[in-house]
Amino acid sequence: MLQTLVLAAALNFGPAQTGLSLTNVRVTFGGQFGPNRPHHRYLPGDLFYLVFDVQGLRADPQGRVEYSIGMLVKDSAGKVVLDKSKADPMIALLPFGASKMPARAYLGIGSEMRGTHTCTMIVTDRKTNESKTFEQNFEVLPMDFGIVGFRMTYEVEGNLEGPYAPFQSVCGQVPIVHFATVGFARDPATRQPNNTVEVRIFDESGKPTVEQPQPFVIKQGAREDAPGLDWHLPLPLTREGTFTVEIKAADTLTGKSYKMGFKVKVVLPDVKG
Repeated sequence: MLQTLVLAAALNFGPAQTGLSLTNVRVTFGGQFGPNRPHHRYLPGDLFYLVFDVQGLRADPQGRVEYSIGMLVKDSAGKVVLDKSKADPMIALLPFGASKMPARAYLGIGSEMRGTHTCTMIVTDRKTNESKTFEQNFEVLPMDFGIVGFRMTYEVEGNLEGPYAPFQSVCGQVPIVHFATVGFARDPATRQPNNTVEVRIFDESGKPTVEQPQPFVIKQGAREDAPGLDWHLPLPLTREGTFTVEIKAADTLTGKSYKMGFKVKVVLPDVKG
């Protein structure tokens, strides 16, 4: 099943530009505020996440812009997998000015997708009817055990629409790490999986912050038709510094494992005013 969402959030920096342009295009890991993804290969069930800047939208005197963001996805044979190119009109109020609007778009990788795909983004300024496009390729791998759909929010539910938590936060905040494990086996007798997740945190010197990781286990209560197991793990930020968070998932029934890591910067609150 494919799930798609195209959103735009807005801020502004610098003087106004002439003409529409799309800049700073990047594939990210973990949502809108995540780092650049080191590769563009995905398991079914993962999230292909694009972030870019829209520059030069024409605004009214109050900073209101009218635009649309469309998405067209084709496989390597040119077959259309998703056609959202005729996007609904959107309106945004940009009180800092309309010279730059950070935008985002994501695609939920469907279970039937395999191989190389091309995603075309189409952005239109509805006041001038000017449109700009860009393309980004990605590859969908055969199903295997792994972690997909990784993101951080401040909400337990971890809605795909956000709001997302940045990878730089303030000491005392508690972002929630969301992801799913897929490609796991099931016990022939109970039809239940047996997945374990361990989270370890390392400081800037590479030293673990605690002696042993805390294990999280799912081995009951899973629907027989569920393709993935959802995990929602709190990450209390209790001290300042730059840390590496390592997540290791294991399928106890097959012995397969999957490890991923990311950096989090924690700063103290600015109390000077």
